[in-house]
Amino acid sequence: MSSMKFPLVPFAVLCLAAGSYALVPSSPTPLAAPSTTIAESNFVSVSATGTFAVEPTYFSMKATISKTADLADECVMDFVQARTRAVSGIMGLELSGLDVIGAGVEFMYGAPLDKNMNNGGFIMSSNGQDTISEGVTLSEVLEVKFSPGADSAAQVVQVAAAIDIAVELGLKLRGGTNVPYYGYPVQNTGDGNATVSGKLSDEDSAVAQGGAQADAMWRARVLAMNLAELSGRQLGGIRSVRQSAASTSWKGIGGGVEATATLTIEFELL
Repeated sequence: MSSMKFPLVPFAVLCLAAGSYALVPSSPTPLAAPSTTIAESNFVSVSATGTFAVEPTYFSMKATISKTADLADECVMDFVQARTRAVSGIMGLELSGLDVIGAGVEFMYGAPLDKNMNNGGFIMSSNGQDTISEGVTLSEVLEVKFSPGADSAAQVVQVAAAIDIAVELGLKLRGGTNVPYYGYPVQNTGDGNATVSGKLSDEDSAVAQGGAQADAMWRARVLAMNLAELSGRQLGGIRSVRQSAASTSWKGIGGGVEATATLTIEFELL
């Protein structure tokens, strides 16, 4: 069978017949000019710390009782007698809501530790020998709790009586000037390491924290209103609230227990 022959059509003619898309480029689309408009911020974020002081729910005094002997059974007998005498003497105080709570007895074999010297290590003599003989030590921290008096004057009398009886009984009391060897500070437990400090129950702590949060909210709103006015805007509603810190600390007789709360709040700007 004979093959059919078609006349060759120049490639340029085909492109022209198709609309000359390949030969005649279209005009380039101009690029949009970069925007110079900056979007306005629609919110302001502020942080504020509020405080609220309340009377303590109870007073707390930590007192340590300890005894050391060569043998464990001898140490136990001495400790039991000393503990019975200590608890009986403390409970003899005429204080409202008085209670003594033991933290648990600890045994230690070795030289008695003194946390005021050399970080609880041994004291060595000039010839390198221990100056304190080994033995068995029993110790327990007793928490003495009692209800606060009606006013500051009555509370001072209560605290003085609690300290006096502990000293008379030979108990070791915590003190704010107790700084370990090498200059390391005593860890702050929220009461300034006071010998007797005011504490809050869970319910009273929640009330105090609520008061501190309300104070922080008020301070944050005042700050945000000032910033809104300076920026020529009006303050709107609250977008978000975050609490970043909360604590309570004993401020002493007459100062009560102070709760603090730090809030970070975002307000709308109108």
